Amino acid sequence: MKLLVFADLHFVDYFKWREFLNIDHNRFDAVLLLGDIDIMFLKSIKENFSDKPIAGVLGNHDYPGDLEYYEIPNLHGKTAKIGDCRLLGVEGCVRYKRGEAPIHEQEEIKELLRNSPAVNMVLSHNSPKGIHDKAGIAHEGYEGLIEYMDNHSPLFILHGHQHINKRTKYKNTTVLGLYGGVILDTDNATTEIVLDLEQD
Repeated sequence: MKLLVFADLHFVDYFKWREFLNIDHNRFDAVLLLGDIDIMFLKSIKENFSDKPIAGVLGNHDYPGDLEYYEIPNLHGKTAKIGDCRLLGVEGCVRYKRGEAPIHEQEEIKELLRNSPAVNMVLSHNSPKGIHDKAGIAHEGYEGLIEYMDNHSPLFILHGHQHINKRTKYKNTTVLGLYGGVILDTDNATTEIVLDLEQD
């Protein structure tokens, strides 16, 4: 199965985005969102890719209700099946400020994941603790994702937040840090960057 995955569309050049929208829809089967998708791009994704299943999670710069407003399933703490992928979603990042943004204490995410079933793919805005994360609490990975991989061995964890395109193998799980727009082929675990933001 081929998945078009978006993450961290904060400061995308409008003309680059308009050009990207010419992408052949036959190249992918579904669209997944890893959070921090500017509301303008969220609207555009819904309008331009409505012929495909779309689902995702919120990032720490998103607002509760953003996905629901565009009738996109919010998978935080929920499971869904798209093709042969059974998905589980985890929003936001580690709490680094007050407020209602999708940010959580480490223990909240641990509890959520301990009560979640085994799936073959986790969609998370944040990375697992110690994998692709960065200095500072705002970019510290989720401890609960490490525990979940230890207990359930999902095939993939897809995350955004760290603004990287990077692959790491953790035991039986392929952890993919994604940024911009990437097509993931789940059959062979290959990725192709189709909206490159690392060069901007």
